[in-house]
Amino acid sequence: MKKFLAIILALVMVLSFAACGKKDPKPAEVDPNAKDQGVLTHSEFIAAADGTDVTIEGFITAFIHQDSWGNSCNLMLQDGDGAYFVYKLEYEDSVAGKLEVGQKVKVSGIRTAWAGENEIKEKTGTVEILDGTYTFDYKDVTEFFGKDEITDYQNMKVKISGAKVVSPALYKWDGSGEKGDDLYITFEINGSEYQFLVETDLFGADSDVYKAVEALTVGQTVDLEGFLYWYNTPQMWIVNVTVK
Repeated sequence: MKKFLAIILALVMVLSFAACGKKDPKPAEVDPNAKDQGVLTHSEFIAAADGTDVTIEGFITAFIHQDSWGNSCNLMLQDGDGAYFVYKLEYEDSVAGKLEVGQKVKVSGIRTAWAGENEIKEKTGTVEILDGTYTFDYKDVTEFFGKDEITDYQNMKVKISGAKVVSPALYKWDGSGEKGDDLYITFEINGSEYQFLVETDLFGADSDVYKAVEALTVGQTVDLEGFLYWYNTPQMWIVNVTVK
């Protein structure tokens, strides 16, 4: 009997070690460029004429909502080739409160451009939440400032190294505002000046990034992370700032 129990215990131990050594299956990797039929690639979206009905897919990198907008929001989307801006997207009650950074969505609407910003036109978009999530790293685009290639990174999550502060931070673009308004600041990058901002619908006046930009002084050199929005020239929405 004791010999029988010893055999049983040995088998249990062997099976236990085997189970401990067995790894859970690795989750399938998400292809950031996978598209449903009829969905435009990023290059096709950029090439489409203004006023064209388009359908795009991407992963939400920024979600901007104001209570006064009701069921509408601004979205930044990105896939493996580029990024998109969806302006004042109106959504149904069925998706209210369900849109989150990282989600894959399909958006249909009218393609337009405003001050150089390629986007889905205000209040023309409809959204569908799809399966899958994806997180993008910040892409270093410092070398492309002052070159035509910078347009390829419009609306993407980007980082800039060695930007020099050339003006104090301003409340509103011209300094006519007050604390709590969008915070604008000008940097020199590769010999040219660009005015960037902290978008208060993303980061309010009490946020660390708002306070950090307020505290910057002329002559400092910084590294920046954010979204490469466009207003006639690149106009980063700053997410992180690091003084060097």
